[in-house]
Amino acid sequence: MKKLIIGIILIAPIAILGSTWFISNETETVFDKLLRVSQQKFAEEAPFIKVKKKSYTKGFLSSTASTIVTVEADKISEQQAFDVTLSHTIYHGPVMLTTNGLKIGSSYILTSINQQTLSSKVKQAIKQVFNNKQPISSSTHSDFMGNINVGLEIPSINFDSVKFSAIFAKEDKNKTKLTLDHLSSQFTTDVRGSFLKGSIDFGELNITSNNSETDIFNLVINQSVTQFNIDELYKGSMLLGSIVHNSPSLSFSNKDINISLKNIILKSVVKNQNGFYNELASLDAEKVFIQPTATAPVFPESKLHLGFAVNGLNREASMRLIDATKTLGQSQLAISNAKDLNPEQIQANVTKDLINYIKTVSGEILTKGIDMKQNVKISTETGTSVVNIDSSYQAPEKIFKLKTIGDLVKAFKIDLLISIDKSMVAGTVAAEAFNNPMTSGFVVEDEKSYQLSANLNKGYLKLNGLPSPFLQMMVPMFKQPLNWDELLND
Repeated sequence: MKKLIIGIILIAPIAILGSTWFISNETETVFDKLLRVSQQKFAEEAPFIKVKKKSYTKGFLSSTASTIVTVEADKISEQQAFDVTLSHTIYHGPVMLTTNGLKIGSSYILTSINQQTLSSKVKQAIKQVFNNKQPISSSTHSDFMGNINVGLEIPSINFDSVKFSAIFAKEDKNKTKLTLDHLSSQFTTDVRGSFLKGSIDFGELNITSNNSETDIFNLVINQSVTQFNIDELYKGSMLLGSIVHNSPSLSFSNKDINISLKNIILKSVVKNQNGFYNELASLDAEKVFIQPTATAPVFPESKLHLGFAVNGLNREASMRLIDATKTLGQSQLAISNAKDLNPEQIQANVTKDLINYIKTVSGEILTKGIDMKQNVKISTETGTSVVNIDSSYQAPEKIFKLKTIGDLVKAFKIDLLISIDKSMVAGTVAAEAFNNPMTSGFVVEDEKSYQLSANLNKGYLKLNGLPSPFLQMMVPMFKQPLNWDELLND
């Protein structure tokens, strides 16, 4: 038994060294593959950023490499293009003793900005903004299952636009100050970037702008966390999964208004049900406080819920919507910074792109079987107000194939419900309006609330459960043709 143990002790280091030698020969291949994926991602999401390998020096236990990131700023602004060199230390598996401790896997890559390649003014600016610390550092840990675990760290930021501009001998008129306590992220994906699991931790963010006595604003977002549980990604956007952002407080103020929100939850969820995608987005705030001006009345402290859902999208439609959104963003960016276009041409091109985007989105979303829900709920100490809208598209043709106004009216089924507790509006102008004889038939009431319900189905309209003559009065108009190009261009 002792000889067996001694044999294992002797063999283990040899096995590790052998596997290290083998993995070290494969590390550059893996590095190049990661680089190609990065290039593809930038091409899809930020085509003005280019990445290429500058050098690779192979070692036994670790290797070093450098890449050049070119930001073609001249394509998105009036600034000149510039390069940033990234330095990489690549540890070879299976057992790696790194500066961040012992790691098990195929490779572990530490990345940071090589400041030696930067100009003296840029170095001075980085030193000022990042308080003499490395501006950004990341780690990429590849395991034996094909997963990649990424860590990202950005230290505290202290940006003063006046001091920053002075470094480059430029005048700053915005007088903006931005501080960020820190930003750190840990997430897991694969080489193809097909899924994403992890979180981003944001330190407190404070932005102040003071470019005149009348144009002053301040935004403060307390430390917050965004959690990703994305099962499927397409071009960097979520196809299936969830994203949840939690923030304890947010406040905004300028000369006209003060707004504060407490315990904020932003949520986006996409689920696959029987082959169709159901998407839900919501905003919840435990407390909302709004004060328009020093003299205007203060809105009562409220609890807020905003919700939006789309049910029944197929996979291909979801992907086309993502494509359309990315194409619009890139096109708008290129048009707005085109140097050979005057303002009128820029506006015309922007409008044209928006129309094409509306056509694409409407054509994909408004198909038979699509169901959409919107809801708003506001609660105060005195009561609750609710607005619910449930709509679905019923026509077999896509919306831009509809030929008349009557076809358009009959294509939608819409249910609307508005409910306002009487206690919320007691003694106000709204209560007087609800009790006005002119609103009879439009608003009904019970002991607790005022209500309005409307139902549109197959071209027939009901208000508060009773047939309404409103649409019947418009029947002669139903035969009028729909000129979609004219409607959209107007």
